[in-house]
Amino acid sequence: MHLRFSVIRDSTAVATLALLLPLCGFAQAPESVAQTTPSAKVTTTKTWAARRTPDGQPDLQGIWSNASNVPLQRPVEGQSGRGGPRVAQGAGQLEVHYDLGQYGLDRSHEKVAEDTRLSLVTTPDGRIPPLVPEAQKRAALRAAYNREHQWDGPESRPLAERCILWPNEGPPMLPPGYNPNVEIVEGPGYVAIEQEMIHDVRLIPTDGRPHLPTQVRQLMGDSVGHWEG
Repeated sequence: MHLRFSVIRDSTAVATLALLLPLCGFAQAPESVAQTTPSAKVTTTKTWAARRTPDGQPDLQGIWSNASNVPLQRPVEGQSGRGGPRVAQGAGQLEVHYDLGQYGLDRSHEKVAEDTRLSLVTTPDGRIPPLVPEAQKRAALRAAYNREHQWDGPESRPLAERCILWPNEGPPMLPPGYNPNVEIVEGPGYVAIEQEMIHDVRLIPTDGRPHLPTQVRQLMGDSVGHWEG
């Protein structure tokens, strides 16, 4: 009994000491806190500034992606500019187990927002304006000729068939089925945009020069530009 009592007595003493130690620490806390309280921090607000090239123009250089699952124009049956059953249906087709790092899957998984647009065209109906009558006539004649002479020679075959030109090269520049990447390079008086698909370069003068004469026609058109802001 004496041994058992001693064990209990010693345990009680240890427990009492354990309770007193926090109290001692608490009593000394104000002095400790007073010694370690840091001085008030001074916060400064940094103003963001856009990067500039050596000649003072906005620096847009780099490799960019224009991957998007938003169509260029709205389907004929589409009535609203945003959302709707078609968007929900398209979202349901995305396989969640797909890895975006897999080849060719980036475009189909890219979303503008939860409330996805139905077209990139911002007109009220979301559609590309129809061709003027003269252009419609030329298109009809070309289609009629191709139906009868589709395989006569390269003149009747599309340039994309031989990877000479691709529909995404524009204008407007649109995301292709894969390789939706562009590289922008700037120099004094010029901006160059290279697209990974077909690797064509659109060279855009920004020095205020006019367009080429109307009798000079280039495969990718005649681009000129200017800086604003």
